[in-house]
Amino acid sequence: MVAFLTFLIVSIYLTRRYHQNFWKFFYWMPVLIILCYFLGSYVQFFFDYGALPASWAEFLILLSPYGYKFHFVGLLLGIVIAIIIFLKKIKRIENKKIRIDILFYSITLSLVPLGLFLLMGDNFMGNSTSLPRLGIKSLHSESQRNKFNLVYPIGVFLSV
Repeated sequence: MVAFLTFLIVSIYLTRRYHQNFWKFFYWMPVLIILCYFLGSYVQFFFDYGALPASWAEFLILLSPYGYKFHFVGLLLGIVIAIIIFLKKIKRIENKKIRIDILFYSITLSLVPLGLFLLMGDNFMGNSTSLPRLGIKSLHSESQRNKFNLVYPIGVFLSV
């Protein structure tokens, strides 16, 4: 959520700076979200079951948000297709180049908080420690980090 808000804030700022219309981009945001959701779950369904959905029940499993199983390839494919659709609607080459710059900067700057939050996740933790200045604790009770008192933040060390 923080990465998405960062993406929106940076894209609003850059569209104002380059005198572009932010709402043209914002109207295409649902296409991006739907394509990423559908293709991410579709590719995950294909790899899990080895076939395309044949019945209505399998199609509902595909669209079900239970478990949020998305495949990375499907998500990337959805993002690329949505960006291509968005850029095909722009007629002038200068505006297209400006929009590509805005998308590039917005995506790269939104990956910074996304990476930080992913590195702080439960599946990427370090050894336990007793040093309170170097160790981190979990913020919620369901975390796997609660098995340990404090752990080294390896993700922070790697990102620095």
